[in-house]
Amino acid sequence: MADASEGGLLVYLHELIEKESLLKLEILFPQGSELNAIKAIAKVVWSDSVAMKMWGEYRHGLVFQAFQKESLDKLRNLLKETVESNRTQTIWRPFKCVAKLILCKNDNEKG
Repeated sequence: MADASEGGLLVYLHELIEKESLLKLEILFPQGSELNAIKAIAKVVWSDSVAMKMWGEYRHGLVFQAFQKESLDKLRNLLKETVESNRTQTIWRPFKCVAKLILCKNDNEKG
């Protein structure tokens, strides 16, 4: 995960995912001594292969479609904490998290 907002994510993946595909997301991040998770459904709205040539991964733009209960609040808090911690730094520190993405093959997998 390279960039995030309340609206979506920029992610780098080893495979090219088709535009309009739905992905189940689970974003894991540390919060104190606990491991927390944000769960959502996102749609691929764009992708490119230029990054594949440079970094060995495809770049994808995802837009959130739905969040599991309380996940939007968790995302807002994570974004706020990341911005606040970066205000005192001379260089931007990326998100400290891991994302698991699962391609939804049909509408039954969105839940």
